[in-house]
Amino acid sequence: MMETEENIVIVGAGIAGLATSLALHRLGLRCFVLESADSLRDTGFALALWTNAWRALDALGIGDSLRQRSLSITGFKSFSADSGAPIKEVSFVGNNSVEYESRCVRRKELLETLANELPQGAI
Repeated sequence: MMETEENIVIVGAGIAGLATSLALHRLGLRCFVLESADSLRDTGFALALWTNAWRALDALGIGDSLRQRSLSITGFKSFSADSGAPIKEVSFVGNNSVEYESRCVRRKELLETLANELPQGAI
């Protein structure tokens, strides 16, 4: 029987590339991430991630770790651009019929957490 080796190459070590690589590694598929920069590009400050994003991070096995270093968003208020008067307030906790999870996470921490979960030399 002939042995075959399959290599998966992902171009770019941004959030999508690292998350895809981690997911494939968790499935037992070996892959490599190619990045032209010398280090992770952690420009930008933070991301507001909603329920489905947290479910995806949980599936990757890093959701709980990131929750400990994130800020929970419990709702929002909108204001009139003209008068500055409040227009609407929406709460994500309490009497909502839908459960929301919204948190703000630093982009750098998200990238580093993804990268640190990958095997040595995967990037």
